[in-house]
Amino acid sequence: MRQALALVAGMAVAAALAAWAPPAGAGQPLLQDGKSRLFERVLLRRDLPRRNAIGGEAGPEAAPALTPYFVFERAQGPGGDWLKLAAGEQGEDAFWAPAAEATSWRQTLVMQFTTLGDFDPLLFFENQDRLYDVVESEDPAHDAGELRAAAAAARAAGRPAEGDVVALGPELGVDLSQHFYLIPILSSEEAIFETGGGLTNLLEVAVLRSDARDGPPPQPPGGEAPARTEREDLEDFRIGVVFVVDTTRSMGRYFAPVRDAVGAIQRRLARTDVEDRLSFGLVGYRDAVLDDTGYLAEVFAPLGAGATGPSFMDGLAAMQEATRSTKGFREDSYAGVLKAVEALDWSGIGAGFIVLITDAGPRGPGDALSSTGMSARRLADLAKQSRNLHVAALHLKTPAGKADHASAESAYRELSAVGVSDPLYFEVEGGDPRLLETTAMYLSDSLATAIEQAGAGVRVDPEGYSPPGEATPEQRRFVERTLRVARSLQLDYLGARAGQTAPDVFEAWIADRDFRNPGAKPVEVRLLVTRRQLSDLEESLQVVIDQGESSLLEPGEFFGRVVSMAARMSRRPDQVARVAEGATLADAALVSEMLEGLPYRSQIMNLTEDDWLRMSISEQQELIDLFYEKVERYRQASRVVENWVRLSEEHGADDAVFPMSLDDLP
Repeated sequence: MRQALALVAGMAVAAALAAWAPPAGAGQPLLQDGKSRLFERVLLRRDLPRRNAIGGEAGPEAAPALTPYFVFERAQGPGGDWLKLAAGEQGEDAFWAPAAEATSWRQTLVMQFTTLGDFDPLLFFENQDRLYDVVESEDPAHDAGELRAAAAAARAAGRPAEGDVVALGPELGVDLSQHFYLIPILSSEEAIFETGGGLTNLLEVAVLRSDARDGPPPQPPGGEAPARTEREDLEDFRIGVVFVVDTTRSMGRYFAPVRDAVGAIQRRLARTDVEDRLSFGLVGYRDAVLDDTGYLAEVFAPLGAGATGPSFMDGLAAMQEATRSTKGFREDSYAGVLKAVEALDWSGIGAGFIVLITDAGPRGPGDALSSTGMSARRLADLAKQSRNLHVAALHLKTPAGKADHASAESAYRELSAVGVSDPLYFEVEGGDPRLLETTAMYLSDSLATAIEQAGAGVRVDPEGYSPPGEATPEQRRFVERTLRVARSLQLDYLGARAGQTAPDVFEAWIADRDFRNPGAKPVEVRLLVTRRQLSDLEESLQVVIDQGESSLLEPGEFFGRVVSMAARMSRRPDQVARVAEGATLADAALVSEMLEGLPYRSQIMNLTEDDWLRMSISEQQELIDLFYEKVERYRQASRVVENWVRLSEEHGADDAVFPMSLDDLP
């Protein structure tokens, strides 16, 4: 019977497909008003019939709500304007739909939930007026708290949220590899908190979800696995800490303080039953002048099975300071951090930390002796994206390195940045070995406490930890910041274990600032770019790099060369020829259209020719180096298949998009 019904149904679908002939390829999408390179796109407000003509016959399959489509044609028809839409730029399988059922999505801006930070789960409001009421109330935190409590109670009871709040953001992190989502921004406007006067953006959003794209996880023989509790997941939570130590001549006297600090933690954990869930590793690095220094970066102790193993102490015993000085005061610390990221086995680690200990600044991308060619930002992103690791920096400000302190601090603050929070950076004033030892001990002890809490089924409590002994205020703040990062990583870990998903939201309003802590952002903006757009950005910036480097001794030729090269690349060279006097670098390089209308202002691409001519050669080279790094980031994004997202089953591989951080724009 079931086979017969399936056969009848299949015949009905086949007949419907034969009767409904979609329009042929639709040509090129329409350009946005006033644009020469950006196509018009829309999101459908609800599932719609695919019609082969204006007001024509509906196809057998509906076009799904919230799916992005390119616009190929506008025309008048029954009920007003109609749009000819297709999922891809080539116009295959185009169909007609009423314009009133579509929402313009000009800049393809989306949001994603942030887990790093001190904020409450996001509230999705039914309408803008009610969101305004909370923002402009005398106590936004209290009013939002009551609404959040009601929504949380409904969720706990398995009921949908009711009233002013239609959904609650996730409490845990969402594993994008299994439960990918995007939050398109449909419209926005600024508002001011009545209390405190801080600005926030009120955003009309939807949620695009693709839950478990690879299907549900395989079940063990014998049926479905029993659901795990959060307590059971916490008992498996592991933390890994790898110390990356400068082993040049000036650092020999600091090995003992690090050994003593970790040794104290090992002895303490040996008396507990959780020592196997905190692991220490050790990497030493020197500099590009190898000769009798023996190595550039080397693993002295891998991340073992637990904190109490002998490998770390054995590694410290084997670590020796270099016998000769290297060239200049700076060292290749980025080589040591990169070694810790790539050479160690971080599998099974829920929260990973790399603790850099050094008295010298790094060799950055403009340094001929840099082995990595990386900047602090690029290296930090690599650590986070490839292994979900965070870098902490213990910077020894010794008298010998006084001239290097400011630039080194700036680099290490960027390397240890954690979103809007203060970085995981600690300055050891005067290079005091005792201050280094106690700071390393408090850091390790706090993470040991976090492991003990997890073993007892409790989440990391950043404010509940009190360092032993006489910790300074700076040490307490540093440890609390580290624990906040550990907590956010734990929430990511728990979210992946629990299968946390984004809420199911059709249309709603959110504020991009937390009501309790307006300095924190529970969401961050991303710009979806296609492969062609990313390629355009890369090519445009490469033109700027090439012409900038060849014009360093002839700065007056720079803008003219950029315009000339851009014209050769452009699909509309007539547009380039009309670049006016006083145009910006973005105009010359043909990327201004991508930057216009974003909640972002590029100080770099707003440079005019006069600005360029006023810069020194070193300032010009610094700008070129920055562009070079961005080009490398674009190339890296293009190579990693996992970075590219198909927004629906209708979108092919060529129509996939990459969620780019606004910071990565030029």
